[in-house]
Amino acid sequence: MGLDLSTTTTQLPKTCINIKQEVKGVVQTVNKCFLDYGAYNYERSQTYGNLPFPKNIPAANPQLGFFDYLTPYQTQMAPDGRPLFHIKSANIVPTVFVSLPATGTANIGGFAQASDDARAVIDFMHSHPVIAGYEARVLCEGSAPPPPPVIVDVSSKLQMPTRMVGNTTHEGTLTVNNLKGAPATGSVQLVGKDSTGKSLLVYQNSFNALAAGKSVSFTIPFKAPKYATTITWTATATAAGDNNATNNTATFKTTVTAPRGNDDRDDRD
Repeated sequence: MGLDLSTTTTQLPKTCINIKQEVKGVVQTVNKCFLDYGAYNYERSQTYGNLPFPKNIPAANPQLGFFDYLTPYQTQMAPDGRPLFHIKSANIVPTVFVSLPATGTANIGGFAQASDDARAVIDFMHSHPVIAGYEARVLCEGSAPPPPPVIVDVSSKLQMPTRMVGNTTHEGTLTVNNLKGAPATGSVQLVGKDSTGKSLLVYQNSFNALAAGKSVSFTIPFKAPKYATTITWTATATAAGDNNATNNTATFKTTVTAPRGNDDRDDRD
């Protein structure tokens, strides 16, 4: 881990000294460091008197320093003579360390004691496990912040025939772009109306998980009416989380001329 190097950053301070050491077969003077535990202090009752945090045991009246463990009844036995067990809530310190006196509280001795005490608590809990499904509910100090809203930027582009002869069929293209943000899911609609406001076409479709920077195109076949008119096309794309409505709509106009010999009034009603 490089703890003996002066260039390695550590939480505890270091003391460095020059020592003689064999380096590639040659005895040399090298600088070696060791962690200085002189300012380290450990107090068992303080550490385990404040765990778990936040307190959650016993469930009816949580107290710091308490834990649950499985233990046999002292006087009750099963009909076949086997012991009966129950879950008990008690203080960690007198329960775990009843026969484990502290041997050091400061310097490297305190660090070693803290390490051994942690081992003792883990060993006790593994030897007296609470039955699965009966664990105490873990309390939270605060809920996690909600996930950020899904933000996308969907736009429409429309290309229809500029001119058409009545009673003929052509194709147009409607393109939806996801300019930025998360993958977009939504719908698209194309409406075509003649100069009197009569609806000639309503086209609808949907798109799913359209990635940012990608587009999807829809081909729309359309047969022009038999009379001369101007068709106004309006395409609108919608998607959840789209916070830019200025580019959702695209428009286009198609001029239709009546076919030769056709009564201009046909097909209007």
